[in-house]
Amino acid sequence: MITAIHIIKFIIKLLLLIIFFPFFLVWAGSRYLTFKYVLVSNMIKSGMQKEYAKKLARTVSISSIFSMFSKNG
Repeated sequence: MITAIHIIKFIIKLLLLIIFFPFFLVWAGSRYLTFKYVLVSNMIKSGMQKEYAKKLARTVSISSIFSMFSKNG
């Protein structure tokens, strides 16, 4: 009986993950694009030329953002 409850809970959690994962991807993508927009606009406000600010923002990738939080990076 207890294993049936665990199996049902696992299936419900798996279904919730499948349903909400696309929404999470859209949210994370919008946050990343907002980050890049704010980065470029702040660099332009600080006096950098627009084309150089965009070029510098292109070098910032998601992996470089996460590497700032790693222990070795």
